[in-house]
Amino acid sequence: MIALCLVLSATAGPWPAPEGVTALGAPAEVVAREAAADLLSPMELDAAAAALGEGPYADFCASCHGDAGSGDGPISAHMPAADLMSPVTCDRSDGWLYGAISAGGPVMPAMAHAIDPEVRWQIVAWLRREHAQRCPESDTAPTLREGWCGVVDAVNTQGCLTCHNTAAKLGGLDLSVEPGEALVGVPSSQWPEILRVAPGDPDASLLYQKLTGTQGPERGAQMPLGSQLDPAIIASVRAWIAAGAETVCDEGAP
Repeated sequence: MIALCLVLSATAGPWPAPEGVTALGAPAEVVAREAAADLLSPMELDAAAAALGEGPYADFCASCHGDAGSGDGPISAHMPAADLMSPVTCDRSDGWLYGAISAGGPVMPAMAHAIDPEVRWQIVAWLRREHAQRCPESDTAPTLREGWCGVVDAVNTQGCLTCHNTAAKLGGLDLSVEPGEALVGVPSSQWPEILRVAPGDPDASLLYQKLTGTQGPERGAQMPLGSQLDPAIIASVRAWIAAGAETVCDEGAP
């Protein structure tokens, strides 16, 4: 009987994990972070898992994303690194975070070859522990100011500065200093035939096209990368452009 059990266990292979769950130790087959958005963790993402994930986060992630996950690691001075505590990242699913670690992103390298699946989930648990303490409440619609004030708020809170800062300047666009001067009436560095913001014409503005995914495949990906802004924010940007794209904020925004 013992020999029979050994033979069966050797030939049957591992028991299949429940649907939507990746078994611990299973090879990662995540080809893109978006494809993993519905993936479920095979382990409890609890305090014990978070404690185990703290060290691997420091070893593999902090050099870009910073010790506290704020996107300010030493490498971020030379290439964009996401603020992992931003509202955009806070709202991501556990599976998306696991997929981002596994498959990387537009700038981030894939780490599946370097980090075991179980450890990746432990890093997700660490992120969730930090999110619980530091992320803003996200169960209500964003509070928006009108006009240019609201656009500045979106730039500062929706992950735009991860890529469009002075160091990274992705696409030749720096929104960290005088964003109005970088946007309104300025031709795109990559596609000079179109203005980043065409005052009075949202549909002809690359900014609006990129936020809504209407830019066409020849003009890159929708922004923010791998996500979509709240519809209320997009509507606010459209209204601002349609009204003439003035860059004056009467409420004291920078």
